[in-house]
Amino acid sequence: MDREQVAALLAGAEGHVSGEEMSRKLGVTRAAVWKEIDALRRRVAELVRCIDDDITIHDFRMVSGPTHTNVIFDAVVPYDFRLSDRQVEEKIQGAVRALDGRYYAVVQVERSYT
Repeated sequence: MDREQVAALLAGAEGHVSGEEMSRKLGVTRAAVWKEIDALRRRVAELVRCIDDDITIHDFRMVSGPTHTNVIFDAVVPYDFRLSDRQVEEKIQGAVRALDGRYYAVVQVERSYT
Protein backbone atom coordinates (compact mmCIF):
# COMPACT_ATOMS: atom_id res chain seq x y z
CA MET A 1 0.00 0.00 0.00
CA ASP A 2 1.20 3.51 -0.75
CA ARG A 3 0.06 7.13 -0.81
CA GLU A 4 -1.51 6.64 -4.25
CA GLN A 5 -3.80 3.90 -2.95
CA VAL A 6 -4.83 5.98 0.07
CA ALA A 7 -5.52 8.98 -2.19
CA ALA A 8 -7.54 6.84 -4.62
CA LEU A 9 -9.61 5.36 -1.80
CA LEU A 10 -10.33 8.79 -0.36
CA ALA A 11 -11.15 10.21 -3.78
CA GLY A 12 -13.74 7.48 -4.34
CA ALA A 13 -15.37 7.89 -0.94
CA GLU A 14 -18.15 10.21 0.08
CA GLY A 15 -17.43 11.91 3.39
CA HIS A 16 -15.51 10.50 6.33
CA VAL A 17 -13.63 7.23 5.96
CA SER A 18 -12.36 5.72 9.20
CA GLY A 19 -8.92 4.17 9.53
CA GLU A 20 -10.62 0.85 10.20
CA GLU A 21 -12.65 1.06 7.00
CA MET A 22 -9.59 2.11 5.00
CA SER A 23 -7.54 -0.77 6.37
CA ARG A 24 -10.29 -3.25 5.52
CA LYS A 25 -10.72 -1.95 1.96
CA LEU A 26 -6.97 -1.85 1.34
CA GLY A 27 -6.30 -5.19 3.02
CA VAL A 28 -3.74 -3.78 5.46
CA THR A 29 -3.59 -2.89 9.14
CA ARG A 30 -4.76 0.44 10.53
CA ALA A 31 -1.15 1.06 11.51
CA ALA A 32 -0.15 0.77 7.85
CA VAL A 33 -2.84 3.28 6.86
CA TRP A 34 -1.70 5.65 9.61
CA LYS A 35 1.90 5.28 8.42
CA GLU A 36 0.97 6.46 4.91
CA ILE A 37 -1.11 9.38 6.18
CA ASP A 38 1.70 10.35 8.56
CA ALA A 39 4.17 10.20 5.66
CA LEU A 40 1.95 12.64 3.77
CA ARG A 41 1.74 14.90 6.84
CA ARG A 42 5.54 14.91 7.07
CA ARG A 43 5.84 15.66 3.34
CA VAL A 44 3.40 18.59 3.66
CA ALA A 45 5.37 19.85 6.69
CA GLU A 46 8.54 19.75 4.56
CA LEU A 47 6.82 21.71 1.77
CA VAL A 48 5.67 24.30 4.28
CA ARG A 49 9.19 24.62 5.69
CA CYS A 50 10.42 25.28 2.13
CA ILE A 51 8.31 28.45 2.24
CA ASP A 52 9.96 29.38 5.54
CA ASP A 53 11.69 27.34 8.26
CA ASP A 54 9.65 29.12 10.94
CA ILE A 55 6.26 27.82 9.71
CA THR A 56 4.90 24.71 11.43
CA ILE A 57 1.71 22.72 10.95
CA HIS A 58 -0.63 20.86 13.28
CA ASP A 59 -4.10 19.24 13.36
CA PHE A 60 -3.49 17.46 10.04
CA ARG A 61 -6.44 15.52 8.58
CA MET A 62 -7.81 14.45 5.22
CA VAL A 63 -11.41 14.55 4.01
CA SER A 64 -12.52 13.13 0.69
CA GLY A 65 -14.79 14.98 -1.68
CA PRO A 66 -16.39 14.19 -5.04
CA THR A 67 -13.54 15.67 -7.10
CA HIS A 68 -10.57 15.94 -4.74
CA THR A 69 -9.31 15.27 -1.23
CA ASN A 70 -9.09 18.15 1.22
CA VAL A 71 -5.86 18.15 3.18
CA ILE A 72 -6.81 20.23 6.22
CA PHE A 73 -4.40 21.65 8.79
CA ASP A 74 -3.36 24.72 10.73
CA ALA A 75 -0.16 26.59 9.83
CA VAL A 76 1.56 28.59 12.56
CA VAL A 77 3.69 31.54 11.46
CA PRO A 78 5.66 34.03 13.59
CA TYR A 79 3.69 37.06 14.71
CA ASP A 80 5.78 39.48 12.64
CA PHE A 81 6.08 37.21 9.59
CA ARG A 82 6.90 39.00 6.33
CA LEU A 83 3.94 37.53 4.37
CA SER A 84 0.25 38.12 4.98
CA ASP A 85 -1.93 35.23 6.11
CA ARG A 86 -3.48 35.09 2.62
CA GLN A 87 -0.05 34.94 0.95
CA VAL A 88 1.01 32.10 3.25
CA GLU A 89 -2.23 30.26 2.51
CA GLU A 90 -1.80 30.66 -1.26
CA LYS A 91 1.83 29.47 -1.20
CA ILE A 92 0.89 26.41 0.84
CA GLN A 93 -2.08 25.61 -1.39
CA GLY A 94 0.13 25.78 -4.47
CA ALA A 95 2.76 23.52 -2.92
CA VAL A 96 0.20 20.91 -1.86
CA ARG A 97 -1.51 20.98 -5.26
CA ALA A 98 1.90 20.48 -6.94
CA LEU A 99 2.48 17.45 -4.72
CA ASP A 100 -0.67 15.77 -6.01
CA GLY A 101 -3.37 17.37 -8.16
CA ARG A 102 -6.06 15.48 -6.23
CA TYR A 103 -5.16 17.30 -3.00
CA TYR A 104 -6.54 20.69 -2.04
CA ALA A 105 -5.08 22.38 1.03
CA VAL A 106 -7.56 23.95 3.44
CA VAL A 107 -5.29 25.98 5.69
CA GLN A 108 -6.01 28.02 8.79
CA VAL A 109 -3.10 30.41 9.31
CA GLU A 110 -2.35 31.25 12.94
CA ARG A 111 0.11 33.78 14.34
CA SER A 112 2.46 32.65 17.09
CA TYR A 113 2.82 35.05 19.97
CA THR A 114 5.80 33.32 21.56
